[in-house]
Amino acid sequence: GPAQTGANKSEEIPAAVDGQALVQFVDPDGKQAGPCLDLPLGSTKEQLAQVLNKLLENEEELPYSFHLEDSEIVSTLAASFSKLVAKSTERVLNIVYYPLAIFRVRSITRCTSSLNGHTEAVLCAAFSPDSQRLASGSGDHTVRLWDLLTELPKNTCQGHKGWVLTVAWSPDGSRLASAGMDKIIMVWCGQSGKLLGALKGHTQAVTCACWQPLHVAPEGQLPKLATASKDAAVRLWDTASGTCLRALTSHTAPVMQVRWSGER
Repeated sequence: GPAQTGANKSEEIPAAVDGQALVQFVDPDGKQAGPCLDLPLGSTKEQLAQVLNKLLENEEELPYSFHLEDSEIVSTLAASFSKLVAKSTERVLNIVYYPLAIFRVRSITRCTSSLNGHTEAVLCAAFSPDSQRLASGSGDHTVRLWDLLTELPKNTCQGHKGWVLTVAWSPDGSRLASAGMDKIIMVWCGQSGKLLGALKGHTQAVTCACWQPLHVAPEGQLPKLATASKDAAVRLWDTASGTCLRALTSHTAPVMQVRWSGER
């Protein structure tokens, strides 16, 4: 009946726009990519990308987004064509293409280099803020500073009497704090590896050290250092004078980690 005929007509609407159209690919600056092409209106954005990659002679297929006037082509050319005010297949349709960023995640399959020097297990490591140096603490009671450009040892810091469990660079990379089983926090020059001071106060192994963020520290002063210990305390240090500013002793069990907030 008439109702069935109407339904058939509505189903045939997509077929009605399924024709050919003259298409010109252009980049965001308006530069044309290849000649005008007579493409099916039913072309998907994936098919448009295949055509564009061939026109640009890309060695590997790259991803693109496509826009027809103000409408992004998210499914087919026909869907965006139907949104145009002037629907005419006689005129050339300019399709603007935008390159999309490529994110490749590659698995780590091999070791690129090895830094040999410690005689016992390496228990901690930290990159300097400028990523040019690496500090490592070991069961051999030493801290080593490595030059990552040459992958050679730069300095060996000796002074600890037990395993070194934590190393931490100051925000400007000028100092390095290390601590461990001997309960002492040692502060070293980040460049020369020279011992600048030893901070004593914890009664058990020091498990973690963390410097105050540079933007939080008072202007013209060294950032403070926070250390955590198995003695259930967190201590705040002034490394310039070597004094303990405060001991936070509310914990009832070993403190394994400590961090500064970025708030002033």
